[in-house]
Amino acid sequence: MVTTDPVVPAVVRPAGGPVEFFGTFVRSVADQIGPTVQPAAAVAVATTFGFPLILMIAVLLFLIVQSRLDGRDPKLRSAPLTRSDTFLPFADEVNR
Repeated sequence: MVTTDPVVPAVVRPAGGPVEFFGTFVRSVADQIGPTVQPAAAVAVATTFGFPLILMIAVLLFLIVQSRLDGRDPKLRSAPLTRSDTFLPFADEVNR
């Protein structure tokens, strides 16, 4: 008995897709800034960039945790969300 593998068409991607565009863009930027970037300066920036990165992550985590804690507070949950929620309609004096 002879078995043959099913014919699977090759994936043809159109030229100039987003992946190719992004790769070309990154390559052109790297070629332009390559001669101006000093390796020693890049190493110095990479070693001193840790603190701002850690600070940014800490602030982001604080905001995430704070929003969850605020969601549990009953006073904040019942507070008006928009400016229109703060307006009170006039009571009709006849119905008083």
